[in-house]
Amino acid sequence: MRSRLFSVLLPGLLFLETAAHALIVHGDPGPMPDPAAYVGSFSDASGVYLGDLHGDGSHWVITANHVTKAGTFTIGGYTYDVLDGKQVAPGLDLYVFRIDVPVDSPILSLSPMVLASTTALNGTPLVMVGNGGSNQSGLTTWNAAWEAGELPTAYTGYTYTVNGRTFTWGSGESQAVTSEGYNYVVSYFEQEAGSAAGVVGDSGGGMFVNVGGEWQLAAVMVSNGRYEGQPGNVAVFGNLTAGLNVATYRDLILAAIPEPSFGGVAGVAVLLGVLRRKRRA
Repeated sequence: MRSRLFSVLLPGLLFLETAAHALIVHGDPGPMPDPAAYVGSFSDASGVYLGDLHGDGSHWVITANHVTKAGTFTIGGYTYDVLDGKQVAPGLDLYVFRIDVPVDSPILSLSPMVLASTTALNGTPLVMVGNGGSNQSGLTTWNAAWEAGELPTAYTGYTYTVNGRTFTWGSGESQAVTSEGYNYVVSYFEQEAGSAAGVVGDSGGGMFVNVGGEWQLAAVMVSNGRYEGQPGNVAVFGNLTAGLNVATYRDLILAAIPEPSFGGVAGVAVLLGVLRRKRRA
């Protein structure tokens, strides 16, 4: 457990760095949103497929650095071998890894994910997607001592148990927060249809925004905020989900994904020039 982060904005909440399992969603989240196609499962958590960012045939995924590392990544019903990976920067809870994608893979139909370059304004709608495992209860209440069903009601939400893996999505609203030197996008769990809370597998999942009709990755889920004394496997309204702000760390993410030695038209032109000179010699 970390120290009390966001204590000024979120009195009574603790900020926990936990490997998460599927999003808890209040009510009907609606049809599957487009960015959900980019989220898969990695070990006991989630990951967001970034695609071939440099056009060199290398396909990358981003997740939280604290999750258990695995040898495969599963997305869209297909499993891909992990080739290599690295932490984005020392102390930063982001990890990128490269996967082996066959030439006939359906994942190739996805265009590269756009990394947000500007932090979304507070209140901007978010789509949150995770791929973990949960068995969500019906709506439950607790009193101030966290006794379920006892009056007076102090908290309302859901219990959950881990049971297989469940691909889930939900909604939220972006709020930019800085804590302990790191920049986050956070979203509260609200009593509105479709509102979502990240819990213990959602780590590494995505928080997406729609900018002018284009979906962008705004944050990578890494933590959640819970009330003092809140039992495990419980998500209640007022909890928060926190993701590292992609706009802040975009340059570091791109720097961690190496460009090819001869990339793009310029690189090809240089290579062809070398070959021509050798033939004339």
